[in-house]
Amino acid sequence: MTGLVAAACAGVLMSPATAVAAPQAERESHCINNSATQTTTCYDTFREAVAAVTGSRVADVPTQAKAGKDKQFINKLNASIKSAAAKKGSFGAANQANYIRVILFEDANYGGSSYINYGPGGCRDDGFWNGHHDNLSQVNFNDRTSSLKTASNCYVELFSAAYFQGARQFYTADTSYVGNAMNDQASSFGLT
Repeated sequence: MTGLVAAACAGVLMSPATAVAAPQAERESHCINNSATQTTTCYDTFREAVAAVTGSRVADVPTQAKAGKDKQFINKLNASIKSAAAKKGSFGAANQANYIRVILFEDANYGGSSYINYGPGGCRDDGFWNGHHDNLSQVNFNDRTSSLKTASNCYVELFSAAYFQGARQFYTADTSYVGNAMNDQASSFGLT
């Protein structure tokens, strides 16, 4: 009996090793969401995403790392968008141009994948939501927010569950880290 166990063990030890593939790192994506139409399009780079929002009117898009550190980055983009829209048509057209309202980042300090929400005009500071996304899992950004940049007079309220449920946190300015309570927890948001 001992010989059979030894032979069985030897057979296991001598069998060819099964190769196990190392898990691949998730590729970064940079998505833009039009708050008016709720359509989302994703790009390989941050620069491509910003170019898509601005209609390629902004030629000098910095790298994501530089954009994160530049406190006036979104304001500069929005000013160039408004200027380009005004050249195309009337003053009313400039007011209806698509403005970046918030950028959510996967990593602290504005790194990793990004999600840009934009819409016609900025937020009105009237106490009502001027934009929202009710389920971030629809755009593959559920439970992924660690930092954010605000713009267009918008404040952001993050919720830990879809459809504006669960814990919530309000942000009035660029935030390099959303805090332990909301880090990798946001599932929906509203803009005021």
